[in-house]
Amino acid sequence: MRQLRVNGVALAYIAQGTGTPVVFVHGAWMALRYWEPQRQAIATQYRFMAYNLRYHGTAPWPDAGQYYSLATHAADLAAFMDRRAHLNSCHAGHEFKSRTFPRHWRKLWTSLSPMPESSP
Repeated sequence: MRQLRVNGVALAYIAQGTGTPVVFVHGAWMALRYWEPQRQAIATQYRFMAYNLRYHGTAPWPDAGQYYSLATHAADLAAFMDRRAHLNSCHAGHEFKSRTFPRHWRKLWTSLSPMPESSP
C-alpha cells in the first residue's frame, strides 16, 4: 500500500490500471478495502484509486480526532486529487463523502446501499 502526505497527514492509498482516474471514497465506518471487489474490473479500463480517509483504516490517528469533519475530509480529498488524479476524474463515493469536493469530478456515482453481509 502506498502513502501520500497531504495536509500534514499520511493517507494510505492503492492505485491500479491506466487511463482516466476513478477515485473511490469510502463511507464513515469503512476503509479503502470496501472497494476491493470493484478494483480488478475498473482497473482493466481505468486508473482505479482508493484511499483511506483521515482517522480511518489501520494507521494511527495523527491527533486526538479534533479535526474529524466534513471540511477536513474535503480538504484532504482535494489535496489527494491535486497530487494523484486530475481535473477530469470520475468518482465513486459512499454516503456524504461523495459530495465533499465536486470541482474535480467529471462523473459522480454515489452509493447509499446498506452494509454488505460480509464487510472487509
